[in-house]
Amino acid sequence: MPWKKYVFGNWTEKQMCGDYHLVNYKIKFDQYLMPMLEELFDRVGFSQVFSTLDLRSNYHQLLLLVEDWMNTTF
Repeated sequence: MPWKKYVFGNWTEKQMCGDYHLVNYKIKFDQYLMPMLEELFDRVGFSQVFSTLDLRSNYHQLLLLVEDWMNTTF
């Protein structure tokens, strides 16, 4: 495993890295156009309830199908 160096020049403990470019060949990409802002505002303009969903700390806790495990990086 290579050593990691911070921007300030301090070397830290070893960090794991990997080459996952072969995973990109297995991923199926959805191709669609981004909606226009005007369309988005029209869709939410008359809404009364808004919510947010923060998956930042729960990303690695999502359940996957067994057959999809090979298409993930970890």
